[in-house]
Amino acid sequence: MSDLGTVAVGQSGGPTAVINASLAGVIETARAAGSQVLGLRYGIQGALNDDVIDLTNVDTDALADTASAALGSIRYKVQPAEYDRIVYAFQERGIKTFIYIGGNDSMDTADQLARVAVQRGLPLQVLGVPKTIDNDLPFTDHCPGYPSAARYVAMVVRDVGLDARAMRRVYFLEIMGRHAGWLAAASRLARDEDGAAPHLIMLPEHDWDEDRFISGVDHALKLFGHCIVAVAEGFELPEGSANLGIVDAFGHVRLGGIGRHLAEFTQQRLGLSSTPNSDILGYIQRAASFARSSIDVAEARQAGREAVTAAQAGKSGYMVTLQRRSSAPYSINYGLQPLDTIANVTRALDDHFIVRDRYDVADAFMGYIAPIAGPLVKPYRLY
Repeated sequence: MSDLGTVAVGQSGGPTAVINASLAGVIETARAAGSQVLGLRYGIQGALNDDVIDLTNVDTDALADTASAALGSIRYKVQPAEYDRIVYAFQERGIKTFIYIGGNDSMDTADQLARVAVQRGLPLQVLGVPKTIDNDLPFTDHCPGYPSAARYVAMVVRDVGLDARAMRRVYFLEIMGRHAGWLAAASRLARDEDGAAPHLIMLPEHDWDEDRFISGVDHALKLFGHCIVAVAEGFELPEGSANLGIVDAFGHVRLGGIGRHLAEFTQQRLGLSSTPNSDILGYIQRAASFARSSIDVAEARQAGREAVTAAQAGKSGYMVTLQRRSSAPYSINYGLQPLDTIANVTRALDDHFIVRDRYDVADAFMGYIAPIAGPLVKPYRLY
C-alpha cells in the first residue's frame, strides 16, 4: 500500500448537487487510512495561496447532503510557472496525495500536476474525480452531478409543459450545454405520453433547419394546442451561437439567449399575436438539492472513495470512471482512465441517441437516462 501522506482535495468548476458527496467520500476513506485531510479553498487557488481547511473531523454524512461546493470553487487556468509553486507547496505541507473533483478543465490541471510531479521526482500522487452536469467527459458512462441536473430539468419541463397545456401557450426553455446536448436531452424524461412536453428538443449536435423547426412547432400547436421547446444553450443559428459577448479564463464564450431568439423567430414565422415566453433555467439547474438523484449521491460518494483507494494502490495520473454493466437492473463498476486521454476532450451526445430528421431524442436514450435520474411522478390529466 502506498503512503498517502497528507491528502489534499479541491473542487473546481460549476458546483453540482452531489459534488460534496464526492468530497465526503474522499475524506472518510483518507481518514480511515490514518491521513490528515486538507481542503483547498476555491480550488487550485487554495494551493497557490496556502488557503486550506482541515477536513479531518468534518461530519461527512451532513456534508454529502449539502448542495454546491462546500470548499468553494473556481474556474482558474493555472499558468505554466505556477505548477512548480503548487507541487512544492504540497511538499512543504507533507501532501503526498492530491485529488481534484471537477470537469474537463480540472482534469487538465490534474494531468499537468501529475506530469510535473514525475518530472521533478516528487512523491505526489494525483487523481481526478469526475464532476459535471454537462456529462461531457469521455471514457465514463456518465458523470456525477449529471443525473441530478437531468432530473431537475425533466421536472421543470414536465411542470412548465402542464402550465403551457392549461394556458395553450408556446414556451421555450433554454438549458445548459455548450457543446454537448446531454442535459437538454434529459428533458425527454418529462414526456410520459404522446403529446406531452417537450415537443421539440434542440441539441448542439443538431443542425439548424428553419422549415423543420417551424413545422414542428406548428404541428404541436395544431395537434395539442400548446408547444414546449427544450433548447440547449449551445444550439447554433446560422449567424453563430447566441452569446453574451463574455469570455472566461479558458476562452469559453458565455452563452445565453438562444431561447429568446427562437421565440421571436417563431412569432414572426407563425404570425402569433405575441412573442412566446422563454426562460433560461440558469444556475439552479446545476445544484438544486430538491431534485437530487439518490443514485447520483451514492455514486458521487463512491467515486471519491475510489480515488483514495487508487492512490493507496500507488496510482497517479488517473480519473475515476463509472462503467455501466447493466441498465435493467441498473449496475456499474468503477474504473480508472489516464488523465491525459481525458483532459480537454469533449464527449458529444452519443449519435444513436439523436433523432436527425426532427428535433428530438431517440427512445433508446430513455434506457440510458431513466435508471440514473430516477422515476418522476406521472401527471394525472382530465383531458
